[in-house]
Amino acid sequence: MIIFLNQLWSAIGHVFTYYTLHDFLIVLGLLAVDFILVLSLRSHLQDPAKKRILHLIGGFIPILTIIIFQTYLIIMSGGKLLLSQTNLQLVILYYFILMLDNKTQIILESLLALGMLGYFLTQQSISSVQLGLGILGLIIVVLSSYYINANRKKILNNMYLYVFWMIIWGSSWWLILILGVHNGAIYQYLALLIKFIVLMTIVHYLNHFVRSALDRYLRIEDSSKKDFLTGIWNREAFNQESEKSFQLFQLNQRPFYFLMFDIDNFKAFNDTYGHTTGDNVLKSVTAQVQLTLENTSLESNFYRLGGEEFGIIINNATTLEVTSLSKVLAKNVKRHPIVYDGQTLTLTISMGITVIKAADLEFDTIYQRADDALYYSKEHGKSAITIEDQLIEIK
Repeated sequence: MIIFLNQLWSAIGHVFTYYTLHDFLIVLGLLAVDFILVLSLRSHLQDPAKKRILHLIGGFIPILTIIIFQTYLIIMSGGKLLLSQTNLQLVILYYFILMLDNKTQIILESLLALGMLGYFLTQQSISSVQLGLGILGLIIVVLSSYYINANRKKILNNMYLYVFWMIIWGSSWWLILILGVHNGAIYQYLALLIKFIVLMTIVHYLNHFVRSALDRYLRIEDSSKKDFLTGIWNREAFNQESEKSFQLFQLNQRPFYFLMFDIDNFKAFNDTYGHTTGDNVLKSVTAQVQLTLENTSLESNFYRLGGEEFGIIINNATTLEVTSLSKVLAKNVKRHPIVYDGQTLTLTISMGITVIKAADLEFDTIYQRADDALYYSKEHGKSAITIEDQLIEIK
């Protein structure tokens, strides 16, 4: 036993070197770049078709990162493949399994594990026991990777689960990789596994620190763009997103509709029943519109522009779809009155809708056109919709 522990300690000393720290810092840099790249692409691609492309590309990011890093290691070692540094590649793989909801990377990782097993089988003589352990490792790698990716949020939030699956996943990978170590013994296997666990634990805590700081920043930024009363996006968020939609149209002709509405007779509600009732009117209308938008397949964003005035940006839709949605919105608001002191107060809204046109040079032109359409609806009886000069009364 003492001899085995001495061998294990010696093996651990051999796998943890100065170069481990040097290369680990490079891995952290690669992970940071990849993390920023993924966040950047997600924030800029809104089109569903492009999202699918991004999803596919995202699956290749871990493998490409490993190829880049492995190429660097081979060059630095004079053309040699050093399996003692493979833990750094495993860190990259495991990190992305936990960070990205992407089945493409699981398929690619499974193919990589299969390829590594096949490669080692052709390079040296392997006993039936080693072969059996290698195949077992391959099976566990595939199944555990799929499970970890599917349950990554639960695993990330529970340190015991994180450590458990880290050991299962890492040990199964080394059941395959140890086949490439000449005369690989159990103490070498354990030393390499311990190295992976130590490195991945460091990554976990660094990642937890960075993500916690990022989450706090995003919550603060998000709250600054939310309307305090209704909880929907405010005017600042509208200004940013409307400009982004306009720029996307200029770049790739991605069309969008702008729907503006306000609550009919809102001033009378405030003057007659008080500002508390006025606030309840705003909340009720917002809730009905939000619920309706959530139950439609159309891509939309909902904003409070100020007072009783609201706006909705609808992407990739037809005039027929937008007209149908606007009717449903108006009818749902009307079907849900509020009660004040035993009195039922019916709520209605008036709308103005327009679509971006090739001749529009700025978003303000679109905004003014929708505002004019809204004014036309209110001037012709309220509880109405005006879209492209067509007036639709809501009964």
